[in-house]
Amino acid sequence: AGSDEVGTGDYFGPVCVCASYVTKDDVDFLVKLGVRDSKQMSDADMLKIGPLLMERIPHSLLIVPPQKYNRVHESNNLNAIKAKLHNQAYINLAKKIELPSFKIIDQFTPETSYYRYLKNEPQIIRGIHFETKAEDKYLSVAVGSIISRYGFLKTWEEMEKKYNIIYADPPWRYDMIRELSALKWSDINDICI
Repeated sequence: AGSDEVGTGDYFGPVCVCASYVTKDDVDFLVKLGVRDSKQMSDADMLKIGPLLMERIPHSLLIVPPQKYNRVHESNNLNAIKAKLHNQAYINLAKKIELPSFKIIDQFTPETSYYRYLKNEPQIIRGIHFETKAEDKYLSVAVGSIISRYGFLKTWEEMEKKYNIIYADPPWRYDMIRELSALKWSDINDICI
């Protein structure tokens, strides 16, 4: 099993974390789909294969909209939020399958800090391996990365419709700032982290 997150480096949109469980029987399917780190794939690719992965691969996807993230961030730093989300994703995944002994997170903080952030949580998944660039080495982390990005993109589509704004590649920021200036402050809090 592996997990990864997206949206933590963006000013706009949700934070998404996904834990997934990949078996040997899934490898050929994933290779044929071209599964790899979501940062190496186009959004169009992820919108195409995300639903296929979600249909076949056991997973837990958590989507935290900006307004909730902003509320939680008042008392938690980003790494604490990510630790709690990864832990919850594994808790949810454990309700669907028996977690394997090898569980990995694409490392964003040292292991001791990760568990320190979770010290007050009622349930903690332990025995996790932490490794940087794990999405390049483990299919379960790559799947988690893609499903997370898919969740981000679908949530963003909903926000585009609700607020009548368009998310595009840079220099989109300048256009978006211009569009955001026409929104009420409460609306901006709904889409900005």
